[in-house]
Amino acid sequence: MENIDLTREAVEDVFECACDIQDKAAQDAVVTLSGETLSIEPEGGKTLLLKARQVSALDIGDVDIKMTMQAASLRLYRFGRRFDRAAELIGSWYKKGKLADSAVLEKSLETFDEIQYELSRKGKRPASLRMYATHAAITDSRNGKVKRMPYSYIRDILDEGLSVNIRMQKGPDIAVSMLGRRKDVFLRRLKELMEALACEVGRKTVEILGIEDAGQDKLISGILPDGRAVLLGAIEEKSPMLAEAILRKASTTRTAPIIDKADELAFGFKKGLMGELDGDYIWMVARLGGVAVMETVSGSEDASRAAYMFDMQGLPFPAFVDDLSWSLTLVGFRREPIYLSDEALKEPGRERYLQAIEDVPELVRLRTLYRGRVAHTEGGGWVSKILEAAGKLPQGGR
Repeated sequence: MENIDLTREAVEDVFECACDIQDKAAQDAVVTLSGETLSIEPEGGKTLLLKARQVSALDIGDVDIKMTMQAASLRLYRFGRRFDRAAELIGSWYKKGKLADSAVLEKSLETFDEIQYELSRKGKRPASLRMYATHAAITDSRNGKVKRMPYSYIRDILDEGLSVNIRMQKGPDIAVSMLGRRKDVFLRRLKELMEALACEVGRKTVEILGIEDAGQDKLISGILPDGRAVLLGAIEEKSPMLAEAILRKASTTRTAPIIDKADELAFGFKKGLMGELDGDYIWMVARLGGVAVMETVSGSEDASRAAYMFDMQGLPFPAFVDDLSWSLTLVGFRREPIYLSDEALKEPGRERYLQAIEDVPELVRLRTLYRGRVAHTEGGGWVSKILEAAGKLPQGGR
């Protein structure tokens, strides 16, 4: 990987202004923007350290900046000639921080503010809820933590009058309340987005695999939910036609030598989240002894430039595939935050990955399991490297 040498104009930006908290008397203050943290130091008062996710609302006026948090509100003003610069940087900090709650890059399709949520009946907390093409995300208003609900892992949706209970196949069940008249909108949109995703998965899988019977798309979407790899034997049991089509396609791609040596196989479909940057694709997990190789099989775009190797840590293959699928889904199948070194993650522009490591334990899990990355090269030399690392070929063998 090439060294990246980016020079920033300044390590931090400092502004002098006035501040009133909870509409109390104004105090002189120093506002410092450093990385993802905004600090407000009132004269003679306690310094307030903020991350953008802790701010529920930011209102930038002509001469002042207002922030609303769960337990407080404040107003910053009297910046003098530096107001425009302060407004620009604080606005950018806020937007950037809000995006950094996830490594997943998707456009929000629906938002429900000022709701409540409850994990496994353990107490209600205030939150906002955003809906995307592949998942819904609940952001806790008190601590900014994000809980994601991939549609492909939703087992059941129960309308319980004052609340909606979303039962998950993995992860805690989530009850959403305080929706009021918006509850019917939420239920309708959730079901619409889940159905749209399933239809897209079925349609694209048929297209990628070249299956002539387009009427199989509904069956296929039920066998291969978005992001979830399924053991080849389980696919074959439900649809021999689908298993045959996957293997036929895979046998014509760069994955063929790996499949030939694999002890066990699993396949899944992933809807692309970044348009032409990755597209939609079939992906594979192959067990080679105690090593698992994750690789793309085929898609409308080249969805991967490398194969990824993971240590199974003694897990049975079905359990490992389940663990890997869930973890990858929660990070939107982004590879960079998995393989980048701790030092590389601290480079400018990767703040969202650092935030994801803090917020998403599954990303930490992936980084723990990660064993290596082998870039695709001409001539198939990269395949030999994988097989050698997995003990399927002698060192330097063919």
